[in-house]
Amino acid sequence: MSAGAPIACGCSPGADTIGVDTRTDSKGRQQPARKPKPDRAVQAAVERAISRSEATKREEAQDRSDAEKEEASRRDTMLRIAAGAFSNVIALANEAFVAELHKRLADELFYTDLRQLMRLHCSGMSNDPISYIRAGAQALIGLVRKLSGAQSPPMAQARRRPILRRPTNKATTS
Repeated sequence: MSAGAPIACGCSPGADTIGVDTRTDSKGRQQPARKPKPDRAVQAAVERAISRSEATKREEAQDRSDAEKEEASRRDTMLRIAAGAFSNVIALANEAFVAELHKRLADELFYTDLRQLMRLHCSGMSNDPISYIRAGAQALIGLVRKLSGAQSPPMAQARRRPILRRPTNKATTS
């Protein structure tokens, strides 16, 4: 007997070799046995279950991604607003800038544009914009104190403090 040849067992027609999965066709020829076909209904149900499961996982991942994007957007907006407010208030401490700003208010177009950009034409602001400015300034003061490590005094004490002005870059003559 040669090595690797199937061993005859004589059990039943079409299964006369060990180790080789065969069957006999209608003409008596041996054919490799076909693998049984899985039940289509079972297979479809499994695929649907996998698809639902996968869809659920994807939806949950998308929800997490959307929540993370929304949180990142809120965080970025808060950072930009706080940093912008600080920067802009510091810019308003520059006397030369404020002087030029007041000079330009004589220009009607500049005056109108600035009023619209500041939204002073809005119904809530037009009544008392100064109260909004005070509230915003107090919020900014509190924020800066927290960030700089200083303890925030009660609001009444903060209002009594003089406004600090930045030194201007005027040339001094001797």
